[in-house]
Amino acid sequence: MQISILGSYGEGNFGDEAILDGITVRFPKANIVCFSHNPELSQKLHPKLQIAPMLPAGIRSFWKQIRNGDLKRSKEIIRHSDLVLIGGGGIFYDSKFSSGRNPIKVWHTRVKFLQKLEKSFQLYAVGVSKLEKEVSQKLMRKICKAAAKVSVRDLGSERNLRAIGVNKEITLVRDPAFDFPTKANKKITHTFTVGISLRAWQDTQKTFQRVTKELESIEGPCQLKLIPMSIGQDDDRIVLSEFKSSLPAGLKSQTELVEIKTPQEAYQEIAGLDLLIGMRLHSLIFAKLANVRSIPLYYDEKVREVLS
Repeated sequence: MQISILGSYGEGNFGDEAILDGITVRFPKANIVCFSHNPELSQKLHPKLQIAPMLPAGIRSFWKQIRNGDLKRSKEIIRHSDLVLIGGGGIFYDSKFSSGRNPIKVWHTRVKFLQKLEKSFQLYAVGVSKLEKEVSQKLMRKICKAAAKVSVRDLGSERNLRAIGVNKEITLVRDPAFDFPTKANKKITHTFTVGISLRAWQDTQKTFQRVTKELESIEGPCQLKLIPMSIGQDDDRIVLSEFKSSLPAGLKSQTELVEIKTPQEAYQEIAGLDLLIGMRLHSLIFAKLANVRSIPLYYDEKVREVLS
């Protein structure tokens, strides 16, 4: 069985890469082809998978892939696939205040590409945020109508789809990262160790103040590890460095910004903690898998929904 998977892979987000690893666990006997935004990176992270360039969604990327032959190869891969999955993860979102290209338009373009190939596809374990733009709502309805099946990773995503008029059957499945293949990790320090996973979001200073207050409430010495879960365009290392700079001198001296290159390294760091204070959803999922106590920072409804 050959499965083609399209999602936010190859963009430097370890949560998304953990999702891909979880999907491969769910389909252990399948030959999986991942369409990646960075094929070279994805091949390093997932050496057992076949990797192809992400389907184009703009005129320039279409012409580029036509000229270098990638588009022809992608067509052949998709035509010979027994199953095409779009997902998982929170790939469907927009905001009236966001800049850049609307992600829903991008995915609608790729769906039209699949339709031209007369290829059936499924939305698999996706997250769908509250869609604020009318054009996003319209295109999301079209995407769901075209899909053979729709499954979401949390009830909030289902509510958001129902709110814009999607009436077809929607299945609830666990985030695939819960099936991430973990390895045992031994804690190598006797010092109480706290991990912190933050991302850039609204009112960053308020978040810094809350986390600092939590840290100051800990009795006795502790070691702080700043754990980036994304090092791509949305680079957690920036906000974590800003957070370290905001700390009082005493806490700052105990703080280390950890270098992470793979989702397995991120899991190992989290598994070795005594406590995680986490914004990133998949840092909190890793903590659950490792039985590490956590304090979630509910910056978005998806965090509460997926963990509930």
